[in-house]
Amino acid sequence: MHWEAWVAIGTWFLAFATWALAGITYMLVRRTQRDAQEQIAAIREAAKAQVEAAEQAAQKQVSVAERMAQAHIDTLREDLKARLLLHYETRWDSDDMVNHRTLLAKYLEANPRTTREAIQDDVPNFFESVGVLLRRGHLDLEMVSHTFGYYAMRYGQALGAFMVEDQRVHDDPQLWTGFLYLFDALRIFDAETLKRARPNFSREELVRFFHEETRVDLYSNPTR
Repeated sequence: MHWEAWVAIGTWFLAFATWALAGITYMLVRRTQRDAQEQIAAIREAAKAQVEAAEQAAQKQVSVAERMAQAHIDTLREDLKARLLLHYETRWDSDDMVNHRTLLAKYLEANPRTTREAIQDDVPNFFESVGVLLRRGHLDLEMVSHTFGYYAMRYGQALGAFMVEDQRVHDDPQLWTGFLYLFDALRIFDAETLKRARPNFSREELVRFFHEETRVDLYSNPTR
C-alpha cells in the first residue's frame, strides 16, 4: 500500500480518535456539571432546611418567651387587683367609713323616699370609685361581688332615685355612672351565677339591711 494511503488512514484514525475524545470529554463535562448542579441543589435544600429549622426554633423560643412574659404580666395584674380590692375593703371597714355608713343607713331606714339634699356623698362616692375601677378592668368582678356585692346592690337600689335626680339637677349624665355600672354589673353577675332573676329587694329586706348597717359600728367596735 502506498505511503499516501497510510497517511490518509492515519489521519482518519487520528481524526476519529480526536472526535471520540472530544465526545468523551463533553460527556464527562456534562456529567460533572450535572453532578455539580445536583450537589449545589442538595446543599441549597440542606441550607434551606437548616434555615427553616432555625427560624422555627427561634419562633418557638419567642413564643415561649412571650407566653412566659404574658403569664407574668397576668399574675402581676391579678395581684394588683387583689391588693387594690384589699385597700378598698380596708377603707370600707374603717372607723370613718363605718360612721358614714351608719348615718346613711339610719336616714334610709327612716325615710323610704330620699331627698337629694339629705344624702351625704361618702358612701355613694366609695361605690363610684369601685365602679370606675371595675369598668376600667382594674378590679375583678367576682372578687368585687364577694366583697361588696351584698352592700352595693342594696345601697344601689335604695339610692337609685337619688343618683338619677342628681344627674338631672346638675345636668350631667356622667354623674354616678361608676356606681350605676357597678350596681348593674353586680345584679347581672348575681343572676347569672345563681341562675335566677336579677335581685329586686323589698322594702322590708332593705329595712333589715339598714338596721344591720346602723349597728355595724357596734360590731366593729364593741366597746362603744
